[in-house]
Amino acid sequence: MENILVCIKNQKHAELLINRGKQLASAFKGKCVLLHVDLYEEEEKDYQHEYLLDILLHTAAKFNLSLQCVPAKHRKLAAVIAETAAKERIKQIVIGQPILSKWDFLTKGSIVSDLFSVLEGVDLHIVEITSDKADEEIPYQRGIPAYLEKDGEEFTLTLDRPLSYLKKGIFYKENSTDFNTGFLQVEVEKKPVFLKVKEGTVDKEESEKLNRNI
Repeated sequence: MENILVCIKNQKHAELLINRGKQLASAFKGKCVLLHVDLYEEEEKDYQHEYLLDILLHTAAKFNLSLQCVPAKHRKLAAVIAETAAKERIKQIVIGQPILSKWDFLTKGSIVSDLFSVLEGVDLHIVEITSDKADEEIPYQRGIPAYLEKDGEEFTLTLDRPLSYLKKGIFYKENSTDFNTGFLQVEVEKKPVFLKVKEGTVDKEESEKLNRNI
């Protein structure tokens, strides 16, 4: 029996890597462990960060797997992966690696090279992926506190703390508008939920979901 660790950086390649990990886990009759190393510092966390974690958690659940999200805390990525591998008794690691130019390799290094230097008795499975340079940036501002209120059949957002409110959350406003349009992150049944907000009002379809859970 050999346990497999799948390292996931973003949603773009998650399913490809998870499928490879599950195939190996099935072949070697071990468990498949998913790992995302959180490189953000607490003060740097924004909509893009929270949205990414939400997507990765949902992707893991789709495969009936749990996701370990481990903060780097100024440690090197390879060190966090090696630590998790030791804790979970991992024998094989699946990791994505774009094709690097000689210049990129010399100036930025390679996570694969770093892993070879810190791992012992662990095999690496390197899956070729496209470069992250093609990833789109999400055009939202840094999150700010916001409050969810109910007005008749609608849920509305306010940035000023009211005397009473349904939920407190984090609002991520679109850069391209002067209105309160963007996403509101709140907790519903102890899970993070992202609600579409247009000009201060929660999207109608998502309002129906809230009505069923609040």
